[in-house]
Amino acid sequence: LASCQPTALSLGDMYRYAPKRTPSNAYTSFNEEDRGRFVDVSRLRNAQFLHKELPIRIAQRAIDLLTLPHGLNRTREVQSIANTYLRYLERLRDFPVPTNSETEREFTHELKG
Repeated sequence: LASCQPTALSLGDMYRYAPKRTPSNAYTSFNEEDRGRFVDVSRLRNAQFLHKELPIRIAQRAIDLLTLPHGLNRTREVQSIANTYLRYLERLRDFPVPTNSETEREFTHELKG
């Protein structure tokens, strides 16, 4: 994962993709699990983006820490932070891609941890 290139994302992109609280964000889902309920398309799309991107970025930060020069990578504090990143990475990798409002909520809860 650390060798993958993350999607380039500017501050302007983040504002453009940020969910807006309007009825146009919601639609009746075509997923069997959500039949007849409304799904916030922006939230689902953002959750799917984060599911793909966060593991790449977290893996890169862990590698950055573990390859620090001058013995810094061997300090207890850096090792602890890198291991925290790696544990979080495992949790995210094991979580399924959000496909409906329920799994989006579960993924959001997992991120809040």
